[in-house]
Amino acid sequence: MIVVHTSCFDESTELEEMLKIFEQKQDLTHLHLQHLKDDEDWDEVQLQDGTKVTVNNRLDCIGDTCPRPQLKLKKSIKGMESGEIVEVLINNPPSLETLPALCPEIGATHLDSLKEPNLWKLYIQKD
Repeated sequence: MIVVHTSCFDESTELEEMLKIFEQKQDLTHLHLQHLKDDEDWDEVQLQDGTKVTVNNRLDCIGDTCPRPQLKLKKSIKGMESGEIVEVLINNPPSLETLPALCPEIGATHLDSLKEPNLWKLYIQKD
């Protein structure tokens, strides 16, 4: 297991280079990105500020530790259309800090984080 905190890097290019190395070395074929295509599968979620958003994708990072959730999010954002929202499921507390911090570097915006029993749901929109 390798733990990487994004705060360890002075510049985003250093983090980008490290993520590329991990992408090459780790098996990311089990991305668990679920694109919600059918109208009945699309979820409308109310964020803490009362805003309602439609979730287009779900990314399952349950049981994953850093840097795997960051790598999965980066890869999933690349495959999304601008304006789409991904619901990221995590249960690893450090990811609650690292994923929102990564958003500006990967062309996304962290909308909210909601606590559920035994997990958090992060809502991230591709810019």
